[in-house]
Amino acid sequence: MKKHYYNSLGEFYADVQNVNKCELFEEYIINDSPGWMGLSLIDIHKSKFSYPLGVEKLSHFKDFQVEKDITVKYWNQFDGYDIDVDRMMDNLDFLLDNHKRKSLPKTMDIYVNIGETNGVDYEEMLCKTYAAIKVIDRLESLGVRCAVYACNAFKTACHQSKNEELGYLEICIKQHADALNLGALCTAISPWIFRYWFLLYTIGRYPDLTPGISRRAPMPADLKGMIIESGSCLTTQTANKFIESIKL
Repeated sequence: MKKHYYNSLGEFYADVQNVNKCELFEEYIINDSPGWMGLSLIDIHKSKFSYPLGVEKLSHFKDFQVEKDITVKYWNQFDGYDIDVDRMMDNLDFLLDNHKRKSLPKTMDIYVNIGETNGVDYEEMLCKTYAAIKVIDRLESLGVRCAVYACNAFKTACHQSKNEELGYLEICIKQHADALNLGALCTAISPWIFRYWFLLYTIGRYPDLTPGISRRAPMPADLKGMIIESGSCLTTQTANKFIESIKL
């Protein structure tokens, strides 16, 4: 399996311009199919780094509110204790002995598989965004710093070969130390990222690709973290079930 990793959306978009611009690539780059891609070509380019309409739609989800971290904590690498800054400012005992409570990981990687079938629209993808944001917020309110990746595993077949080739594409949308950027998540977990940008990338990286031959494949077995799989969290009901299933 060929694996392609990018540290940001900007880095990914830049590399799309550096792939092999075959005839199929040149045809697809001007393909304007809003009914299938989810947005018009003009709006896809306007929404490369943020999708404000998606953020607005998120606010209409029932009970959607990013929790405020009541206590600010950081890890002291020298004494091995958590320091509660709020308690310290109030002249209270601010050293929390980790041995007396359930320990949590310091970081968590969250992978969102955005490879969905043609019938999945943005409203359904927004439920997946909602699930990711709520999980991130819950973990980070407990002091677990999260990184988020939009990704897809795929199979390809070429014109003159019956052999399939496996590929994996991963774009970091949030580093562990970054604040939660709702606009970036709303554009990264979308139909047009997969049906326009990912396909452009695939066509350019695999210039002998048979048109239309790009199928989903199992995610890499070595991923360590939480995976929101293809086909999951596409309704508010399944998204909330996924959120509730997270056991800490």
